[in-house]
Amino acid sequence: METLQKAKQFFNEDKFQKLVGVEIEEVQNGHSVCVLNLNQNHFNADGLVQGGVLFTLADSAFAIAANSTDCFVVTLSTSMQYMTKATGSFIKAEATLVNTSKRVCFYRVEIKDEIGALVAVANMTGYIKSR
Repeated sequence: METLQKAKQFFNEDKFQKLVGVEIEEVQNGHSVCVLNLNQNHFNADGLVQGGVLFTLADSAFAIAANSTDCFVVTLSTSMQYMTKATGSFIKAEATLVNTSKRVCFYRVEIKDEIGALVAVANMTGYIKSR
């Protein structure tokens, strides 16, 4: 998957990503940007974007970036830090390849809100099942 069109076609089958509302904005080799337009379903009882929504956005951006490298990659582990509350009408995740080996890849995903505040950071490790 080297193009935005190929990524959108492949991840169109991801039912949960579609249900949450994750949209693919940009894809390059080992890099992706995804956006989520927020609605009332994305907020918890305290009025904050629910942590699972942030995690889903990070996981989606990781999957799209990792699988853009002509590999089939699955998540091995994730460490996620929540920094501040999201403000505005959307959040955006940017996944970037940090390092890769024969079978393992490492990505950093930053989630920012509409004003550019860093909302969360995920460090994600993937297992490369095939190339």
